[in-house]
Amino acid sequence: MAQVPRLRTEHGAAPAVPEAKPSYTWIVFVLAVMFFGAAVVLVLAARYLQIDPVWELLAVPFNLAMTGALILFYFLTSSATVDRQVYKVGGAIAGFLVLFTLFYNLSREPFLSESAVIKFAQNPLSKRFLQISDRYDDIGKLKNETLIKIADSAIQNVRTTFDQLAQGTYTVNAEELPTYLLPMIKNAKHSFYATQYVFPEKFWGQYWANQYFEENVKAVKERKVDLLRIFIMAPADGPQQAKVIDDLIQKHVKDGISLRLIDREQYLKSHNNSDDDLQDVLIVDDQLSGFLLLNRFGNFNRVEFSINRDIIDQRKRNFDRLLASSMSYDEWKVSHPSKAQ
Repeated sequence: MAQVPRLRTEHGAAPAVPEAKPSYTWIVFVLAVMFFGAAVVLVLAARYLQIDPVWELLAVPFNLAMTGALILFYFLTSSATVDRQVYKVGGAIAGFLVLFTLFYNLSREPFLSESAVIKFAQNPLSKRFLQISDRYDDIGKLKNETLIKIADSAIQNVRTTFDQLAQGTYTVNAEELPTYLLPMIKNAKHSFYATQYVFPEKFWGQYWANQYFEENVKAVKERKVDLLRIFIMAPADGPQQAKVIDDLIQKHVKDGISLRLIDREQYLKSHNNSDDDLQDVLIVDDQLSGFLLLNRFGNFNRVEFSINRDIIDQRKRNFDRLLASSMSYDEWKVSHPSKAQ
């Protein structure tokens, strides 16, 4: 019997209703405002935050790129692609690259031109120099050419001094000596060795000599610094020099500052008339040394300071040789009864 085909009726399935997607509009908006605000703050506060320009060039365009990406690809539903044989990236990265390239080319020169300003702002001396700059502006407002030239000269002297200090070996004029010598004795921690030989009245007769000696006493009594001064006594010294040196020795003895003495004539006899070691030297904490320089007339006019290790060691050996040839104050009184008080 022939089979009769059955008619199969299927009811079509109802079309699927798309599920409602949650809206993140407010989150995206907040993120866009946040990134954009961060970029603006970085630009406006660059001088105060003391941020290196390189980080500025990275952070600012990144924040702007994120802002642009959120607006372009969420609110405007835009898209972009960069397609090359070597690489292929999608819309967000393409947007970032475009914005970064534009911002970098526009801002590169202004940011990098401020690198000196940023470097200066990060220097611990910047506040002091800013005060000097303010005073220089005040001097300029006085419109006095003489004062301006004096200020320019002072600034040039500071620069010259810093150039020398940066080399580790530098010289100062006699009138500038307290500017350097007082901080040395005030900051001495372990040892302070010195000799006294040339023109004592020109050193200890200065207006700052009493303050310098008081700092010597403080270093010994308060900080327990090993302070030792060797006096090289020359019989040819005049009455004025003799009085200065005698008074100074008595002050050392009274205040408990260690001293040793050398008779120049006896020293020369025992060293074949060699006076190479008879010099005014200073060694501070074995880290810095000073050496008194004489002009062609034999007068003291400059001092050379150095942190060079070889120079320090050389002057320390010089001091040690003098120390080995010196005598105590009690020994001096016995051998020189007419000179000791």
